[in-house]
Amino acid sequence: MIHGRKVYWDFFGIDSGENERQQREYINSCVDLFLRGVGYIKLSK
Repeated sequence: MIHGRKVYWDFFGIDSGENERQQREYINSCVDLFLRGVGYIKLSK
C-alpha cells in the first residue's frame, strides 16, 4: 500500500509530478492508516 501509487505510475509510464514533500506526506498517511488499523486490532482482542 505504501508504494501503491508509485507502482501504478511506473506500470503505466505516468509521471506522478509529485515533489518529495508530497511523496513523504503520502507515505506518512499510509503509515498512519496502517498503525491505526494495528491499534484497532490489538484493542479489539
